Amino acid sequence: MWIAYLSTPRHPQREGVLAACTRATHLVEPAGPNGVFLGFPGKQVPAGPARVLAENLAPFRSSFIMGLGSSKLCARVITAAMEGKDPALPQKMLHIHPCPPGQIVVLPPENTPWVLAPLSINYLTCLQPQTRRRLALLGLTTFGHIAAIPAERMGQQFGPEGLIIHRLVRGIDLDPVRPLYPPRWLFCRLPLPDITGRRGLRPAMSHMAQDMAARLACHNLAAGRLVVRLSFAGAPPAGRERRFSQPQTEIPALLGALEILLPPITAPITAISAGLTDLIPVPRRQLALFTARRDGFVGIDNVAHLPLVGLKERYPHLQWGKDLPVTRREKILARLDPYRPAVTDNAPAQPAGKGGFSFDQTGQ
Repeated sequence: MWIAYLSTPRHPQREGVLAACTRATHLVEPAGPNGVFLGFPGKQVPAGPARVLAENLAPFRSSFIMGLGSSKLCARVITAAMEGKDPALPQKMLHIHPCPPGQIVVLPPENTPWVLAPLSINYLTCLQPQTRRRLALLGLTTFGHIAAIPAERMGQQFGPEGLIIHRLVRGIDLDPVRPLYPPRWLFCRLPLPDITGRRGLRPAMSHMAQDMAARLACHNLAAGRLVVRLSFAGAPPAGRERRFSQPQTEIPALLGALEILLPPITAPITAISAGLTDLIPVPRRQLALFTARRDGFVGIDNVAHLPLVGLKERYPHLQWGKDLPVTRREKILARLDPYRPAVTDNAPAQPAGKGGFSFDQTGQ
């Protein structure tokens, strides 16, 4: 996947800019008030969608610079360096495409280490001020300086944060693009070997229902409408559509709708296509295990454990918090906080760790 960063510093028509981005890709994530991340699935450079985006942005601003890279960090750093005209940026290793009213700057994945190496660590906006000062005192002022140090040494000096920094300076950013808007359509097409009856279509429809359910689950969406289209050999295509009374995500509902929507078969079928639209985001299924807390005081012995019961039924092989040993400090805090998970007096006590709160044998 290619990730792009478009700088929009407090644009007066920011909502319009975001809407224009959705016409090029459905993976649009606002990055604070000054930018937006775009995701383009596929291995090839998304030149076509990028040009469509440039045309849609023309009414909103006179010029723009959009950096394309293999990660969020690469896209943001390249965009910032180009806008600031950083002399340390090796532009010869970039692919710059004029795209009026702006330009698209592509950072090839194979050139990432060499392009990032001379750049200042000031582009790492995620660094804490004290970490930045410490790196400067050690003489580590560029991406290349940090990348040349073994990861083990960075971990020894800075702990877990050092390992993350060492990964970032090499352009490795595992944070995905979290879309703001769902896609307009999800399509699925299956070529067929000239099937002439409904019975021969059943395996294909079952496969298609499973594929559509997997796509919905991947995007955490539910579909409100299904469109089915059959392509015939020597005959014009035919199609039907159905609007669900409730948004659907499950295989049985999608398969049943496919069987109902099949148009009359007048010739050998060469392909079947299905499209899901009216897509809406749905909560994660795990959230269904949790309920709203009760009003008023809840005693220590009658705190509702419905979420814990549901999790235990789904994952019985795990040891849950209620079954773990509890310290006396935890017992007292549970009595003071009515919404804290209840603990029992019969649970064996566990000594507090170093620096923690503990009682002596007399309970004082």
